[in-house]
Amino acid sequence: NRQQTLSEGTKLGIVTQLSSTIGVTIPSNYLIERIPEGEACKELIPEGKGANKSNKLNGNNIPTIPSHGKQHPCRKCYQHFDTGNELFKHLRNQCYPEEIRQQINKLTEHISDDKQREQILKILWKYGKLFDISEPSKIDIILKNAIDTGTHRPVHTPPYRKSNKDQETLRKEIDKLLKNGIIEHSTSPWSSPVVLVKKKDGTTRFCVD
Repeated sequence: NRQQTLSEGTKLGIVTQLSSTIGVTIPSNYLIERIPEGEACKELIPEGKGANKSNKLNGNNIPTIPSHGKQHPCRKCYQHFDTGNELFKHLRNQCYPEEIRQQINKLTEHISDDKQREQILKILWKYGKLFDISEPSKIDIILKNAIDTGTHRPVHTPPYRKSNKDQETLRKEIDKLLKNGIIEHSTSPWSSPVVLVKKKDGTTRFCVD
């Protein structure tokens, strides 16, 4: 019965609406209760059963999700749509960056048949977020015990000697990775030097030896 303070964003379960009650599904180590419809229901789901297609803003200026039917949220402006087609049209016309429009149009500009071009455009716009280069992509996972080194002594290799030009390239790349949250400062007895590899297009690939 010891009280605990949960950190912000901690997930306790999933709230779903049933015909006459609100079912709160919580993991087994928590109590499971039925909350009858009424004032409590209005607080949990502001739109209630009478939700219409229009999206209203809650206290955080984020549209509330109507409680009926499957909804398709826009990852940019948080607006919800009843069908995937409505969402795709919205993204295509409003929320996708100009860079995506240019890339998709460039990929289809060689197609002379208008019907075929429109079909390809629909497929590309359906997966338009794959062409979004406005934000860096990264795998948001935490590796746990990826390599079991046992009792082996830490391997520490000092940085390789580099020219002034390579040092400047290295500094810019590190600053960019830090800014985008892909890497972070750390302290460890293990150390591997960075290797800059020239690619075919003349740019530099940032590697770790």
